Amino acid sequence: MGALLLIDLQELRKDPGLLGKVLARVRYGRLGTLSIYLITRGESIREWAETVRDSLSKNFDVTVYLYALDNIDKAIKKITDSCRNEDVVFIYKEASEELLNSIKAVCNNIEVL
Repeated sequence: MGALLLIDLQELRKDPGLLGKVLARVRYGRLGTLSIYLITRGESIREWAETVRDSLSKNFDVTVYLYALDNIDKAIKKITDSCRNEDVVFIYKEASEELLNSIKAVCNNIEVL
């Protein structure tokens, strides 16, 4: 069982506590793994993502994937390909209805943040 988080970097900047909410859910829900699919708008944040991954990996089995906004379809495909019945998919609330529906078609447990 694991958690998949699709989040726009701008949403993390608006609400710094958002990642903490997901981490608490992962830890106390005993979800085991966390895969973060981070959507960027051209920012070069590889170093930031590596820092986040390194700090979280002390307590979680975590993987961070970076996708440009232009490649969001690749992130959706990766999520739908890896989603299992018991996984929880967290999606930021500003995600489009089309994006949400494409994930809902495959993944059963979706929580909008």
